[in-house]
Amino acid sequence: MIKKKWISGIALACIGAMLAGCGSASIPSESTSDVVAESNAEEKSSTEDSSEDQTEKEEAMAENMAQELVLADPMSLKDSYQRAAYFADWAYLQSKENTIISPLSLNVALGLAAEGASGETAQQLYAYLGREDYTDYVKEYMTFAEGLAVEKGERQYASEYSFHYEIANSIWINQMKQIQDAYRDSVTESFRAEVSPADFTGDISGTVKKINGWCDEKTHGMIPEIVTEQNIKPNMMAILINSLYFESPWVEKWSLQDGEFTDLQGKQTTQEMLIGSGNVYYENDKATAFGKSYYNGFEFIGILPKTEGEFSILDLDLEDLLKSDDTSYEVKARMPKLNFETSAERVEELLQSQGITVPFDQSAACFDKIVKGENLYVDSILQKCKIELDENGTKAAAVTAMMMRANSIAMEKKVKEVNLDRPFAFLIYDTVNDEILFVGKVTSVSK
Repeated sequence: MIKKKWISGIALACIGAMLAGCGSASIPSESTSDVVAESNAEEKSSTEDSSEDQTEKEEAMAENMAQELVLADPMSLKDSYQRAAYFADWAYLQSKENTIISPLSLNVALGLAAEGASGETAQQLYAYLGREDYTDYVKEYMTFAEGLAVEKGERQYASEYSFHYEIANSIWINQMKQIQDAYRDSVTESFRAEVSPADFTGDISGTVKKINGWCDEKTHGMIPEIVTEQNIKPNMMAILINSLYFESPWVEKWSLQDGEFTDLQGKQTTQEMLIGSGNVYYENDKATAFGKSYYNGFEFIGILPKTEGEFSILDLDLEDLLKSDDTSYEVKARMPKLNFETSAERVEELLQSQGITVPFDQSAACFDKIVKGENLYVDSILQKCKIELDENGTKAAAVTAMMMRANSIAMEKKVKEVNLDRPFAFLIYDTVNDEILFVGKVTSVSK
């Protein structure tokens, strides 16, 4: 059985004193002009000092905001938390824009490939996935997901949100070739994969249309396209695809209120912010965070780095942060609405940087269990993700495509606040099975 892990400007005050009195002519006194001159000089000096302090502060802030994100040594990654964080940092550097990726979708796609691999190819893939029995794990996880069929009576906040958690897999095999029976049986049973023939040499546009239609359907229109005709290369033997769709209303909806968000460049804009309470408080030496509940054990975790400016998600230590869960606080939270998508191309480079090289080596890869009479290698991996989050709920989707070619109780609580009003990260997390569905990074917000 799947092991359950519950994670569950400077203000200046100026006072002028008017002194009046009678003085003897024998007592010398300063002229009014001298007093005014001295006062003006002091005020000027104070203003200059304040201006210099403010300039220094602004320069320091600009320098901090402009710092470059440097990726860690990919070979130092130790577990699924670090690999997920590194994936998000890597994808963010491709565009330097708001980013969302899906570690789970990538892993399931890799699991589809690993099931058809042998030798060192399989060893490297299972090492990345963290377990040699990944197919058995996916079988259990698919059963878990199927048990969360569309919930009833959970539309009390907004008619556009109900609960869905859907994982789908498909394998598109060159119609001139035959899939191996044992591989077909395994992936259809464990991964619930749909196996379809595909024309990779004649009607390529028709094939692309079919594949994209499948993705559009499985992601409820959030990701209408994953492949193009340019992705279909000579000797294309198979395309392995995973899709992930998550939708849920909040258990407790947010309120709306205008507020300021400061982007990575230090620019402030007025946004319609979500205001509400969190269920869980998290904190380590790198970040504070709040958890806010969806249904069925899923949770949104908004993470605010303790250092302003650019940051690495890997450096936030997600595993350590999630272990710090504390429900003894009243958590007040604030964040912007989200609506953006990410296209991560050349994901194979991400894996290769972590030592997963054999599956992409045309001469060394061994995917001999997929297509009869052909040995395959992974040519490229693509992923697209999208999130829509507002006061009523969240929709998020991911599609990963792998192109394979042939070789030739009420009590008073202390208050904590986590205001996501500057660049932040977030997770969509399955607390029941300790799975990170999505990891995101937000550095700017537009109306």
